[in-house]
This record gives sequence, structure tokens and C-alpha cells, in this order.
Amino acid sequence: MAAGSIPIDMFERQDELMVMAAVPGAKPEDVDISVTGDTLTIRATIHSEAEKEEAARWNWYFRELDYGQFSRTISLPFPVSADKADARFENGLLYLRLPKAAEAMPKRIRVQSAPAQSQQVGVGHQGGGSKG
Repeated sequence: MAAGSIPIDMFERQDELMVMAAVPGAKPEDVDISVTGDTLTIRATIHSEAEKEEAARWNWYFRELDYGQFSRTISLPFPVSADKADARFENGLLYLRLPKAAEAMPKRIRVQSAPAQSQQVGVGHQGGGSKG
């Protein structure tokens, strides 16, 4: 993972794509999700206690937590309906549900019985060719 990158898990269910992104410390209003064509981008800003004005007077022993701007852009495996997507936070994870677009859904092709005439193909024909 590159610095400033958001780690994700992505998997497909029957009619949707699920994305889980680790954004611990982010608030919903600090996350931006966009889909453009076949590309998903997640951006998050994670604020730190060190940003507070009084933090300058604190005696820091460790400052190892990541904060600032994070983003991740990935190609989607199939078209999605971004206007029907939903996202929620739970325990530092962003859960994003992206329904498959109509053109990405499997299509069923119904097989019909052939008319009685065409079922007779080959009847009355003998396998012999012309002699000559």
C-alpha cells in the first residue's frame, strides 16, 4: 500500500459489488465517494488531535497515528448503478454497496420450440449424392 492510500476489500454478490474500506477516525462528512465510468474513487480526511490549537503545548511521547488526506482509485470489474449505491460506517470501516447496472446483469435467453415444419429437417432426404 502506498502512503496515504486507503486499504480495501472488494467482492461481488449476485447483483451487486461490495467494497469495504478502512478509514478509522474519519467521519461521514469527511469522506467523498465518486464513480466515473468504470472507476471508483474514495477520499477521506482524518483529523488529528495534534491539529488542535492547544496541541502545540502538549508534551508528545509518540505520534504514530496516520492523519491527513487519504484516497484510493480503482477500476470496477463491471458497470454499476452509482445513483442506487449506499454507504455506511461501522467500526472504522466504510461499507459501500454498488448495485450492478442493468447492462452488467446476466440476461436469460428463452429457448422456444421450433414450428412443426422446421422439426422435419432432414426427413425424406437420403444421404446419397448424384452419380455421374
